Amino acid sequence: MLVAKGREKREMKRLRIGRSDSKQQTKAKSLKEVIQQWDLLNPEGAIPVKLVKLAPRLNTLEGKTIGFRANGKQNSDHFLNRIAELLTKQLKDVKIIKLWEVVPSSFDYPPKPEDIQKIAQLKPDIIIGSQGD
Repeated sequence: MLVAKGREKREMKRLRIGRSDSKQQTKAKSLKEVIQQWDLLNPEGAIPVKLVKLAPRLNTLEGKTIGFRANGKQNSDHFLNRIAELLTKQLKDVKIIKLWEVVPSSFDYPPKPEDIQKIAQLKPDIIIGSQGD
């Protein structure tokens, strides 16, 4: 650590408080100016998104086939079992497919192409997914 004494200390004080005299200007000229170049990045993390057409929405779930997809975590199937129970009580002719029972590897992410094919062959009108922990 450098310690300024006497005259140097007074000159540094003058530089700090902005006094203008020839000694201060000489001292300021003797300091090297360091120029830094900065690359500024946008922190948004925004990426272009392609718009896709959404599937048409169902007017009702009555008479429909509903696939339930659990993510394989503990208790994710408990929630879906309860939803399935409520839907079968409230809706006429609803068919429930518990994908974790029919296609056990359906909880993989991203889904495997062969699992997608198996699920498509079941012809669900809608799939409801659940996360659990």
